[in-house]
Amino acid sequence: MTTLNHLRLVFLGLAAMLAGALAFGLARSPPSAPRLLPQPAALPVPPSPARVARERALIEAQLAETVDYAGFSRKYAAVWPAEWSAVVDGLSSRRLAGGAPGTPDIWFADALRDLRRSRGILAAKAGAAALARIFDSQAATLAALSVLDKHQCVDFLLGQQNQSFLEFSTRHRGLVAAMANAALDAILDGQANNISRGSPSDADFELLESALRAKGLGKPEIDALLDGRYPEPPLPDERLCEAGAIYLDVLKDLPEETRLRLYAFAVELMSRL
Repeated sequence: MTTLNHLRLVFLGLAAMLAGALAFGLARSPPSAPRLLPQPAALPVPPSPARVARERALIEAQLAETVDYAGFSRKYAAVWPAEWSAVVDGLSSRRLAGGAPGTPDIWFADALRDLRRSRGILAAKAGAAALARIFDSQAATLAALSVLDKHQCVDFLLGQQNQSFLEFSTRHRGLVAAMANAALDAILDGQANNISRGSPSDADFELLESALRAKGLGKPEIDALLDGRYPEPPLPDERLCEAGAIYLDVLKDLPEETRLRLYAFAVELMSRL
């Protein structure tokens, strides 16, 4: 397989998983049914400054009062105060425009997505320990999901986050916060150290696939993990969830240079999703 094809696999597999985990694609309200006759568009009425200020205060207070999320919010605000202010402004605007009740978990997910898109690429330049913590936090969440719900474990593994994951995250905020803090710490580490690594080579991917086969994974499992999509015909959720845990363990046990190239490249691509 050529390097180009391998890059596509990593993009769809590792990067999709990370992107889904760090900004867990929350289910939004479905679109309303189309009207049969065109209706005149109503001009939006902007909220008053006082209402915006109240919304900002509410969001910041609830994030600060949610114990698991408070540390991340404080660090983000302290390191990039202007950017954090813009994030909260965006959360306030979306909340007021939608009119739906917000929760700290939704606001936290939106803040994570904004951070990933604005500065996530810096995490790819972090040191080995900081990069490893990103993947260790993924493994911890995958392990918890594998105990509770094998199908949701597979969704998480393949980056298919949904309302069920939001419900999981609400009950397991510590795991979500650990993923967020690992990402933020890697971004700060990458900003400080600025380590440049080359793209993974064909040899790196061949080593990965050989290691997966040595752990007992067959072609259907490997293709699903590397291609980031459900296999056809489907595999049992229990088997695919188990394969995901093996996948992360194999990555962790690869030679350091290979592992770090794969980690860094996946994180870089994650920032572009």
